[in-house]
Amino acid sequence: MTKIKNAIIIHGPGKSGTTLINNILGTHKDLYWISTYLNKFPKIPALSLFNGLTQNNLIGEKIRRLDKSPKPAEAYNFWSTYLKDFRFNDSKFSKTDIQNTAKVINKIKHFQNRNRFLTKITGPSRYNFIDELFEEPYIVWLDRDPRAIISSYFTSNWRYKNSNSPSGKSRKEVIKEYVEYYKWLHIEKECLKEFNFRLFNYEHLVNEPKEFFEDLCEFLKLERDNSFFQSIEDWKLDRSKNEKFRKVFSKKELMYIEELLK
Repeated sequence: MTKIKNAIIIHGPGKSGTTLINNILGTHKDLYWISTYLNKFPKIPALSLFNGLTQNNLIGEKIRRLDKSPKPAEAYNFWSTYLKDFRFNDSKFSKTDIQNTAKVINKIKHFQNRNRFLTKITGPSRYNFIDELFEEPYIVWLDRDPRAIISSYFTSNWRYKNSNSPSGKSRKEVIKEYVEYYKWLHIEKECLKEFNFRLFNYEHLVNEPKEFFEDLCEFLKLERDNSFFQSIEDWKLDRSKNEKFRKVFSKKELMYIEELLK
């Protein structure tokens, strides 16, 4: 089976800015990806024809501003369609399923007419999935001030949006659960260092976006794309988001978080 070569995988603990970096990097002229359209209708790879509109030098910026425009997706629905139990971090997939998945990705490449695959995954490392489907992938692990990540988990009621309500749990118990999960993910990421791996920071991204992407493109060995770097200047980056945790948690709770993180 032919694996997908030199893929770029945006990874991280979630709520760390991976969507932002994925959307921006997705405008690079050399990259193809699973769109929000294809994630919704995973059996129609021809939908990838629309992806190129966002990379067009003349109309790309206007298209990206539309709510319904195709955007790079985290694509759990797409992966789960071709790889059973993908959502459950399966440790092994059938060779047939992996081969069929690779075929569909190559169809996306054909329809989008680009030469290098980009995707985003957050949470557990999913080492086996990456190892079985990709050859010499590049892992971009995006981290962020853990207090900001835990605050985002907390305010979005993450993992408790449906039937698993945190009712009955104290704020302190929920905070501890989120901190322990964050710490576990950092243990998980260690196995990814067997690939081409590098850790990047959200703070660098929002404070020095051009420098950040120059550094990132050098690591990824991406050809310099002047229109891509021009588009970076058009993104609105909210630097204040990283300090919102101070309004979510009390000083005592922040001290508790910092103690747990040690």
